Amino acid sequence: MTGTPKLRRSFLYVAPAYDASLVGARDARADIICLDLEDSTPPAAKPSARQTIGAFLAEGRPAALEVLVRVNALDTSWGFEDLRFAAQLGVDGVLLPKVEGDGVVRQAQHVLAEATAHPPELWCLVETPLGVLRAEQIAATGIAGIVVGGADLMEGLGAANTPARLPVWHALSQIVLVARAFGVAAIDAVHLPLDDAEGLEHSCRQALELGFDGKSVFNPAHVEIANRIFSPTAEEVERARKAVEGTGYGGHLAHARRILAFHELAAARDHH
Repeated sequence: MTGTPKLRRSFLYVAPAYDASLVGARDARADIICLDLEDSTPPAAKPSARQTIGAFLAEGRPAALEVLVRVNALDTSWGFEDLRFAAQLGVDGVLLPKVEGDGVVRQAQHVLAEATAHPPELWCLVETPLGVLRAEQIAATGIAGIVVGGADLMEGLGAANTPARLPVWHALSQIVLVARAFGVAAIDAVHLPLDDAEGLEHSCRQALELGFDGKSVFNPAHVEIANRIFSPTAEEVERARKAVEGTGYGGHLAHARRILAFHELAAARDHH
């Protein structure tokens, strides 16, 4: 990606229907928190979850750099009202689930623009084979980022959940390729099982190697893992400095400068 880098190393899903999740979210050092009205909220609790989110945000800005709301799909009875609700909250972004083409993206953008003069950015959850195949047209709509829905994608492919993730390697690479081509963020899927911290660390390193900007997590305790792995290492920073100073080779200068800028942002964020 070009331009000023943004810290999007950790993407923490928060379940507003559960008080414990909200308590942990307020002070979590995740770069992004996503208040989830979709999968994490049971159908009977969806209307009250909106009220809970509104009250949570009214109490003060969370520690996250960006706050998103994941709405329900537009083909459900909650989707459009979720969009209008999120537009009025003053959040940074809205995550639209189960996106399989540009039509639903433009529809959501229209609803947000009608609801407020300053609509939040739109993010898209790509979690089906068709969504991966149409990732290019999705990204071309001017969205802020693509988030991978790993469990649904593996189910749709009939693929096994293995540590190496070879069955979904092509799909993950395609999403990164599209994200880089259109200058949008790319966030990798949640690691399963959710309590596997060691496996999460491996999955984060794998996602970093693929080119993702960050990793989705459900547990606030796992935020530190994602933040650490998606931050430049001391060796990378030193090579970048030498490249910029002309005293060593560290790849393209633009890349070296980006590493240094990202390092400064990460250091300021993590030591604040």
